[in-house]
Amino acid sequence: MASILSLYQFTGQQASAVQSPDRALVVTAGAGSGKTRTLVGRYLALLESG
Repeated sequence: MASILSLYQFTGQQASAVQSPDRALVVTAGAGSGKTRTLVGRYLALLESG
């Protein structure tokens, strides 16, 4: 089964946030820039990695 993350298209900076090994993360950006999608992607990546 393909990763659900493959359904999302992330920019380079968003992908860095999604894949960051850091426990805590701050995402700041303007309205409509994809903050929620990035954080959902991070959540899904953490779930997939166990």
